[in-house]
Amino acid sequence: MPLPKLGDEQVEWVIQQVAAYIGGQRQTYRGKAVALSRNQRTAMHPFFPASTLESARVVVLAGERVSNPHFFGEL
Repeated sequence: MPLPKLGDEQVEWVIQQVAAYIGGQRQTYRGKAVALSRNQRTAMHPFFPASTLESARVVVLAGERVSNPHFFGEL
C-alpha cells in the first residue's frame, strides 16, 4: 500500500500531534522509569554513546498497555 501524499499543513499537524502524545506519555510514565540495567547498557553500547545510556530510563508495563494516540483514527 503506497504512502499517502500529505500537504505541508497536514505534515505539521501530524508532527504537533505526535509531539504532544510523546510528551503526555513521558509525563504519565516518568515516575515509574528506572535506569537501564548493566546488561541493557552493555547490549546497546555499540549503538549509543555511554552518556545517552546513562541518562536513559525504561518502564516495563505489567497488566497495562500504552494506549493509541487520540488522533490515531484521524490518520
